[in-house]
Amino acid sequence: MWIKYCTISSASCERSFSTLKLIKTFLRSTTSDERLSDLGVLSIESRRAKALDLDVFVDRFARQHNRRILLL
Repeated sequence: MWIKYCTISSASCERSFSTLKLIKTFLRSTTSDERLSDLGVLSIESRRAKALDLDVFVDRFARQHNRRILLL
């Protein structure tokens, strides 16, 4: 009995790792220099980023027709 459960959990785990690998590959291939630069600024200015009211940005984004806004 125990062997059946062990193989089920093992297959589930392998699928999870496979999915994570696909996600990581996608993120690596779509990461541009501009995005990395922006993430670096967010990391450096983490206190300011945590203090931001994100609802304001979400509301502005929702009102835009082309879904692209300049956040600076």
